[in-house]
Amino acid sequence: MTAKEYYKHLDDTTETIRLFRKQLQVDIHQRRELENENKILRHENAQNRELISWLSQCMSIDGNLQ
Repeated sequence: MTAKEYYKHLDDTTETIRLFRKQLQVDIHQRRELENENKILRHENAQNRELISWLSQCMSIDGNLQ
């Protein structure tokens, strides 16, 4: 391998690493967004379960009164 070929290989390797790091940063950002969205959805799910429970109790009370 000549010095020119060696430095070309180093340049290619450096570029590959740079692109890999850039993609990794994008992946990390997307993962954080998904984790935040998941957290919001879990909270909404818990609120919906509470609401369903409350509505069921209201319907049960209403049925008992009739």
